[in-house]
Parts: sequence; structure tokens; C-alpha cells
Amino acid sequence: MNREHNYLGRMLGYRLRTAILDNLSESFPTVRDVCVDMTPQRTGMRAQVTVTIDKDSDDEPPAIIDAIYAMKFGRFPLSMLMHRIVVVDPDVDIRDHSDIDWAIASRMNSASQFLVYEDKTGRGAAVTRLGFDATAPVAQREVLRRPDIPGASGYDLDDYLDDR
Repeated sequence: MNREHNYLGRMLGYRLRTAILDNLSESFPTVRDVCVDMTPQRTGMRAQVTVTIDKDSDDEPPAIIDAIYAMKFGRFPLSMLMHRIVVVDPDVDIRDHSDIDWAIASRMNSASQFLVYEDKTGRGAAVTRLGFDATAPVAQREVLRRPDIPGASGYDLDDYLDDR
């Protein structure tokens, strides 16, 4: 897409972030932050919304995902603008795609943490929207805790790998 279209999308993303945060804060006091990513290369100008929560219950992430997909942004349902919604624990950086991918890979250990929504577009087609509960289940928080390896940042993996 052209540069102007991309800039407008990013400006929209900022406004979406505040609208989502304001809307969620009333019903979900455990929500800490929201990031709306509308990077065309990653999302095709549909947004990925990542939400940080400090959850009290395993029922919260799916309820938050449902609530976001049910929201309206002006006259438009947010589901028209969203492609993926990911809910993560506070130890995940919601502005770092690698960190979000790590949470999805390491904390989604049940099919119930993956939600699929099918939206009818009115043009005879359906669009699939996804929800990821990438939070550690309450009963497994300690087991799925992010490993802390003292001094790990001082090592460069390339120094130890054979470059053949």
C-alpha cells in the first residue's frame, strides 16, 4: 500500500488503542495495556491487538477477546478492522513481535486457548478472525514462568554456532 495509506492506518491504530483500553477498563480491571499493530507487512492493514492482563481467572482472556470483537469504532464493528487478538501475561512485551510469538508458543497448551470467529462480510464471503489466550493458566503459572538465566545477555549465540 502507498505511504499515505500506511500512515493513516497507524494513526487509526493509536485511536483504536485508546478506545479499546477505555472500553475494557470498566469491565476488566486486570487489563494493563493494549497495543494495536497495523503494520501492513504483518497484518495486511488488518490489526493485531495484543492485550496485557494480570488475570485472576482463566475465564478472563476469552471474555476480553469476545468483548473486543463485539466493540464498535464509530459506525464500524471492530471485527472489520481486526485479524488477531492476543492476550498475554505482564511479563510479555506487547510491542515486541518475538516476545508475543514466544508467549503463543510456550503458554498455549490447550485447544481451548485458541478461538476462531467467522464474520460474514455481506459479500457472500466469510472472514476468519482469531483469538489467542497466550497467558499461563492460573494453575500452571509457576511451571510456565519465563526462565531467568543470569548472565544470558552476555553471550552471543553466533559465537557458538558453526556457520557451515
